[in-house]
Formats: sequence, structure tokens, C-alpha cells
Amino acid sequence: MAETVYTKSELIAVLRDFSREFQIPAVYLFGSYARDEATPESDVDIVIDSRNIHGLLKFERARQYLSSRLGKLIDMISMQAIEDEKDFPYRKSFMLSYLKDRVKIDV
Repeated sequence: MAETVYTKSELIAVLRDFSREFQIPAVYLFGSYARDEATPESDVDIVIDSRNIHGLLKFERARQYLSSRLGKLIDMISMQAIEDEKDFPYRKSFMLSYLKDRVKIDV
């Protein structure tokens, strides 16, 4: 994977294109890129509204598209999965971090 560290504005521009390409109504950036703490090894953490992505293969195709475009590992989670997994052991700590860091990408 690339050792590039993108600026937040560069990443937001790519995420806008990504959301249009896959008809994703909402994208949120979180993690090190949202906090402006990314390093060359950082992955890109996003939460998406996946209601228009039907099936695991299309979800994975979208993730791979973004990974290929950025040359970075992509940690992509759907809002729907977060809502469905109420008993997930780390859900509370994840939600606290996500809600604190998230940057909404205006599409």
C-alpha cells in the first residue's frame, strides 16, 4: 500500500467522488485522518449509509474501488451494521470514538 499521507481536503474530494460513483447518500470519515493525525501507515476509516449497496459483493467492490483509488487500506463499516449489532462487545467504545472524531462528507 502507498505511503502517501493525504490532506483531509484531498481525502474528502475522493470520498465525494466515491459516494457519487456508488450512490452512497452519507459518508463519514473518522479515525486518524479525521483527527489530522494520519501517518504513512494509516488506513482510511469510514462509515457509510449502505442502503443502496445490495449484497456483500457490491459492498466489497466499493471498498476495493476506494482502496485502489487511494492506495490505502480501507476500514469501511455500514451504518446499518452498527445499528444491527447492538450486542457487539466493543460497540460502546467504537461509538464514542466515531461520534467524537467523525467528519461528514457533503455529497
